[in-house]
Amino acid sequence: MKTTYLDFEQPVAELEEKIEQLRFMQGESAVDIAEEIHRHRGKCDSQFKEIYLTAKRAGMGVYLNTNGYMIGERLADFLADWPPGNVSISIYGLSNEAYETVTRVPRAYDRVMRAVDLLLERGIKVDLK
Repeated sequence: MKTTYLDFEQPVAELEEKIEQLRFMQGESAVDIAEEIHRHRGKCDSQFKEIYLTAKRAGMGVYLNTNGYMIGERLADFLADWPPGNVSISIYGLSNEAYETVTRVPRAYDRVMRAVDLLLERGIKVDLK
């Protein structure tokens, strides 16, 4: 089933797809493309914040659905300044081993649980799914 995006969502969706393609390629080759992934991630973060703030300033209720992996200190601080209605985080297992089986990313579980802690410490409502 193909995912459909609104016009303003398309640039972020395209960047997310490119980042995933680069991660997959990096896992298959000896070439280090971490810098390219980092560059795309920064661009995606910037566009996300721009779209998010536009919606919030327009008085829209904003709710986030995420796997939580990219939520760090800076994004948690940003969300604390501009709180969403809630952040819904998909959980792929209850251990690093389970997460790595699904995501192929070592220690992803620890990173996602840290994101949950960062959001809760800032008073942001979090739903785990």
